[in-house]
Amino acid sequence: MNSSVYDQVAGDKANDEWYQLDTYASSGVGIANLADEIDFGRRTDRNGCNRIRALVWHVCKLPLLLGIVGGCSGLACLTIQGCIDIGNITGHFIHAHWNILGLISYVSWALLLSIINLAIVLTICPQAAGSGIPEMKTTLTGVVKPILFSPRLILVKSVGVVLTAMADLSVGKEGPLIHISMAIADNVMLLPCFREFKSDATQWLSILGCACVAGVAATFGTPFGALLFSIEVTAEAY
Repeated sequence: MNSSVYDQVAGDKANDEWYQLDTYASSGVGIANLADEIDFGRRTDRNGCNRIRALVWHVCKLPLLLGIVGGCSGLACLTIQGCIDIGNITGHFIHAHWNILGLISYVSWALLLSIINLAIVLTICPQAAGSGIPEMKTTLTGVVKPILFSPRLILVKSVGVVLTAMADLSVGKEGPLIHISMAIADNVMLLPCFREFKSDATQWLSILGCACVAGVAATFGTPFGALLFSIEVTAEAY
């Protein structure tokens, strides 16, 4: 099995440290994998069926991967928004009347949710704090911190978005959902059929950029605006 970009740069070091990827050394991995697949098909089937199958899979697996990432990002957004809607209904009953008692209940509800949110982040995954956009912009330049893509971070950040929105704090979903989408893409690439994308730093970063588009599109329902936003976020020079 091919080693991931984390294995190539981190080794036995901590997952919460930043590492510089070598995007030049891995630029030919995809072509080499295609040649190996076709050669394997040539050696195993004289009629060329396996060779055609290998070529078709090589062409289709990237669109399939991006489709899975986009679908998972949309599902995550719908789940988070559904939880927020349920929480807002609950909060409406708690502070239904706008008087002194309603004001106290409103502030108490927001304070309680904020404290719970803070406790979850600090105890389970401190790296989930913040919007995540600065960390993702840094990652797209080739400097990575593996723990930013862990399943634990996805869970904690999702819960944090829900609790923050339920508390009526002035925090949007855009940044966290971009981070969640990119983390989902990284974990999908752990599947054996997509592992080679994770072993190629250049392709890995490109797919994370596509996941950034999926996160914005899932948040606002604007795919073209998401594409422009991803160009803005991922651009290193203007």
